[in-house]
Amino acid sequence: MPGRGRQTRLRGPAHGAARHACGGAGQAFLADPLGVGALLATADGRLVLLRRSHHVAEAPGKLDVPGGHPEPQAVAGGVPTASLRCEDLPPDLVVEEIFASVIKEIRDEVNLPPETLSPPRLLGLVRNETTAGRATAAFFVRCSLTAEETRERYEAGGAEAHESTAVVFVQAEELLGPGGPWAELCPSAKGAVTLYHEVGALL
Repeated sequence: MPGRGRQTRLRGPAHGAARHACGGAGQAFLADPLGVGALLATADGRLVLLRRSHHVAEAPGKLDVPGGHPEPQAVAGGVPTASLRCEDLPPDLVVEEIFASVIKEIRDEVNLPPETLSPPRLLGLVRNETTAGRATAAFFVRCSLTAEETRERYEAGGAEAHESTAVVFVQAEELLGPGGPWAELCPSAKGAVTLYHEVGALL
């Protein structure tokens, strides 16, 4: 894999229970929120990447997949965030929110209606070694719109349009080929692309 280096660690069907470099307690004193990200495919076979704004704190100017974070408040039943404990959250609702949140992020960042999106397929987990090993659940989502229709929706502006400056469409084989955008991808996007190429035949 070109230039993957130590930026990402993967957990998925091809990787089993890969151990984090810091050991079992390496994250014990970190907030360690779970992120979500989606490799999004248009109806005409293009993959959707976003050019991150230079005003965001993490990976400014890099190419990324649409994504963000699940919202604990969505399953907390009105419990204040400061008082939340993992054991207070129903596991089935937590899983539902993780999968639902990636659709919400695509809606808000790319401005695509949820009804144009397929149910998310989990590719695996990625740990970003440039951000203290923070984990992201990487998904694959299909869209019923073409690349041009997706561009029109993006340019109309979504709720989180300020987080990116451009939408970029690529063929899957371009991502890893010579002269492709691999070097421009942020670490979590590299992890999602790697997982997609390793398990894509199963989708």
